[in-house]
Amino acid sequence: MGDDAVSIYQAHIDALSDTLLRRDHHAFSGRMSFPHTMILDNQAVVTPDAETSFHNLTEYAMTFQSQRVTEFIRLCSGAHFVTPTRMEGTHVFHMLSGATRLSAPYANRLRLELINGVWLETATSNAIRRANALSSLPVASDTPQPAPLPLFAPERTRT
Repeated sequence: MGDDAVSIYQAHIDALSDTLLRRDHHAFSGRMSFPHTMILDNQAVVTPDAETSFHNLTEYAMTFQSQRVTEFIRLCSGAHFVTPTRMEGTHVFHMLSGATRLSAPYANRLRLELINGVWLETATSNAIRRANALSSLPVASDTPQPAPLPLFAPERTRT
């Protein structure tokens, strides 16, 4: 893997997909910096810490299991360095059960920051509708592009 933004970004989203499929919620949360902000339907949802992330991922996993999710495919559309320690990029997310698409593909935008020598996700924006419960599969938004990321917050932690 090179040091270019697209390679780093793609490696990050590949690792997220892998940890979700393996239900390794600690590894997934370990790729995040908290508080982590997710934009859905132009509303910010803040996950304050790894414990909350673990709880949310456990609930998501039950949904994925009940829907027989077998593949999360995330393909980087582009990424660039904002600073030497911050990058932003976009990708398209696909969710499959075998060869069957479970939801329409949707666009995502991520911010990664180099914290203690590791690229960690600090914010995401997803072009999906906000579900009433974590136990719902994502539904692509009527807007094809995700909302802008929240303003950069320099006070990052790994816990």
